[in-house]
Amino acid sequence: MEQPGRAFGLGSSDEAAERFRVRDDDGMESFQLELALQLVEPVIRVGDTVSVSYAINPQQWGTTSGFVTIRDADDELIAWVGESGNLQGLSLPDGFAVEEAGEPRTYKDHCGTTTDRGLRVSAGESDVELVSDWVEDVGGFVAMLGRNSQYVPNGGCSDGGGGESVVLLAIARR
Repeated sequence: MEQPGRAFGLGSSDEAAERFRVRDDDGMESFQLELALQLVEPVIRVGDTVSVSYAINPQQWGTTSGFVTIRDADDELIAWVGESGNLQGLSLPDGFAVEEAGEPRTYKDHCGTTTDRGLRVSAGESDVELVSDWVEDVGGFVAMLGRNSQYVPNGGCSDGGGGESVVLLAIARR
């Protein structure tokens, strides 16, 4: 789904909006978004014309998958956030690629085992390796890996759920 509109700030004392609402061209309020990436200066200004594309596939059990893409009036990428149960399920913006990187880190407790992996994010000729909660520059953008992990329960806890894999990645224009 795509929503063109104009951004306006929320609780912002200047013209930059990290948290903003998007209104369609008729002035109707469509929805609210918040860019909360570490180390990123606000990339949307109050009054900017933006286009927001999004898709979500909520799951009662397992990983919800989806993405949000924000583009400027020239259709240039401002920001993208995606979540999926695997790398192949990420709907990356054009020009970006990801692959697993680094050695897996495994943590065990009385409930189960979690294995975390880093990601290599590529944009054109530039690439960077990320681990969870790291932010790095890549091709004029900043990328943040929320997590790339797999959880396998061992039956020691009463969560009643099965295993879960989650990939959460964010990209924003510098």
